[in-house]
Amino acid sequence: MRINKFIYTDKTLEWSLNGISFDRLTLLVGASGVGKTQILKAILALKHIAAGDSISGVKWSVDFETVTGQTFIWEGEFENKGLQPFVEEDDEMKKNKPKILKEKLHL
Repeated sequence: MRINKFIYTDKTLEWSLNGISFDRLTLLVGASGVGKTQILKAILALKHIAAGDSISGVKWSVDFETVTGQTFIWEGEFENKGLQPFVEEDDEMKKNKPKILKEKLHL
């Protein structure tokens, strides 16, 4: 899979990536603190969502191409419950997972 375009918002962290396009080879370069790691964390969050995890306050749109050359756009949004992602979940957190508000996959 190859990501072509990516838009991501995390309402819990109050951080958004308004849109980034990736070429065949993309190198993230910049001074410390400008968001290179945040972009990588956003992509990692999508991996977790694709595996079935719920992440509070996240909204995304990703345009990607499969190894067979098909292009898809995957969009979605979770409700914002103010929960931090990737923390140890207790029983109450497991019962109170954010619900998905919308999700679309376009070919």
